[in-house]
This record gives sequence, C-alpha cells and structure tokens, in this order.
Amino acid sequence: MIFTNRYFIAAGIPFLLIFLGAISRKLIRAKPWIRDDFYLGVDLSIAAISAGLIYNFELITAKEAASGCSTESCRALIASADTRLLGNAGFLVAALILFLLVLSFHQDNPGNAGTSRKQFVYLGIVSNVIGVGLIALFTLVVKGVGR
Repeated sequence: MIFTNRYFIAAGIPFLLIFLGAISRKLIRAKPWIRDDFYLGVDLSIAAISAGLIYNFELITAKEAASGCSTESCRALIASADTRLLGNAGFLVAALILFLLVLSFHQDNPGNAGTSRKQFVYLGIVSNVIGVGLIALFTLVVKGVGR
C-alpha cells in the first residue's frame, strides 16, 4: 500500500506541507492565484536545512547515549554516527550555499517585476528544482530512508 511505503511518507509529507504553504499564501492574500504562490524554492530550501539541523541533533544525542557503553554494537553506532555527522555537515554547507543562490534569484527577479519569462524560469523552475533537490537529497541520501 502506498501509505505504508517509507519513501512515499518521507517525501510526501514535506511536499504536502509546502503545497499547503502555497495555498495559505493565496488564502491570506484573498485574491486569485498568482505565480508568486508557487515560487517555493525558498520554503523548500529552508525546510531541507531545518531537517538537516534536526537530524544533526538526533545523531549527537544517539552518539552521546552510546558513549557509556563498551559493546561492539555501541562502538559501531558511534562510528556510524561520526560518518553520518560528517555527511550531514557537508549537506548543510551545500544547502546553505544553494539557499543563498535561491535568495539571489529572488533578489534579481522581485515579485513586483511583472510576469516575465526570466522570472518564471528562475523562480518557478530553477529555484523550485533546487529546493526539491535539497529535500530529496536529504531524505534519500543523507538521512537514508532505506537504512
């Protein structure tokens, strides 16, 4: 069943919440849909950074809990946590750089600049792809849903 598939749950819930964010923008404004409602690159990037930071603290907590134990499984958990912390740190650095890139796209193409094709490409496509890519990278590689 699709609702028990861990990949669907791991990717579906964040995207559902982001889509709800787009709907809330429209409802707060109380006017018809506009392109800006779907420029979600900033929101997606921040969500990915947030997930990475939370995961960092989960790893540190797990490592600390295993530090008093001297069994082989505890040593393996500590070594695994160290490797995952390093990978997560790399992800966070890359995510922050890409987040700044998305912000620069928004600065170069402000919402009140009209409905130009360039604005749609950078904010509607490139920024959203960066945000979706960051969430997918975190979910599938960094956190490793399949692990």
